[in-house]
Amino acid sequence: MIGDRLKHGRVKARRFAFLAFAAIGALAIGACGEAVVPSVTFQSDRDGNWEIYSVLIDGTGLTNLTNNPAADSYPALSLEGEVLAFIRSSESGNDIWTSDPDGANATNLTNGSATGEIHSIAWFPRASALLFTMSVDGVAEGRSQMYKINTDGTGLAKLDADEALFYRNAQVSPVGGRIAASAGTSLDSLDVYLLETDGRLLNILPPAGDFRTKALGDFRAEGVNEDEPDFDVTGRRLYYTTNVRGPLALFEVESDGRKNAPLIELESNDRHPYKSSELEGFGLAFTSDRDGNDEIYVLNQTSNELTRLTNNPAQDMRPTWVKEPHQKVG
Repeated sequence: MIGDRLKHGRVKARRFAFLAFAAIGALAIGACGEAVVPSVTFQSDRDGNWEIYSVLIDGTGLTNLTNNPAADSYPALSLEGEVLAFIRSSESGNDIWTSDPDGANATNLTNGSATGEIHSIAWFPRASALLFTMSVDGVAEGRSQMYKINTDGTGLAKLDADEALFYRNAQVSPVGGRIAASAGTSLDSLDVYLLETDGRLLNILPPAGDFRTKALGDFRAEGVNEDEPDFDVTGRRLYYTTNVRGPLALFEVESDGRKNAPLIELESNDRHPYKSSELEGFGLAFTSDRDGNDEIYVLNQTSNELTRLTNNPAQDMRPTWVKEPHQKVG
């Protein structure tokens, strides 16, 4: 297990180092045999307000995808990488927008129909619909709830989940049938909830009886949060952020709650995990302040090496990239 292999001081951080992807099989190969360098999409305030950017995995090709006076945040690529969704916020409110992966053909999906504050967005498989969390006055006493909307802007509906809970950072399993969300009666004490796609509770992770929880810390203690869950491409494993040991750290767990283990144990705040396909070998992208401010990092889970992908005094965070292999046709 990754958590058993990565111990303090054993992860190599290489700034702007291009990993030997050909040697470890990390480059996707198109139908014509041409190597495809993947990109990571993220949000940054380097231009004075939040915008959505992309950068190639070798650190080149930085591109502002949105370039709008409004604040653009929480980028979410569809699992196959064909559509980009993001939240656009201004004084008049916020909406979910969609565009091509390069930012072209931007369209206001909700266009005022989402009447509250949108907190997070995620895709259902095959870009069939979007899942998002939103706080609406008069609904669940203002606690953020989970909603679903079709990609043509129709069918907006709230999931039938327990309204006594706040819901944040909900993600859908790439194979369908499950949702993972951070949830709790208080935003100061969140857990990872595993739910049916209609909002019915399946499990709370990690379970209190897990044999590792005593050694790792008290996940149920007041002020301890498990947040920002993300499935791997198989839907069998979850990655999430927790402060159970003080600094925010990335943990992994099987989606049924077994074999909980730390992913990275370093003296920094690591969050916003987003897992790409293990078939591509790219591993995990996440936000970390280990070099003094928020930057985007990629953990190569084949070589156990860490690469800093961005280097800017501003904040770079919330990476997203293709979860399913996306082959280039030459």
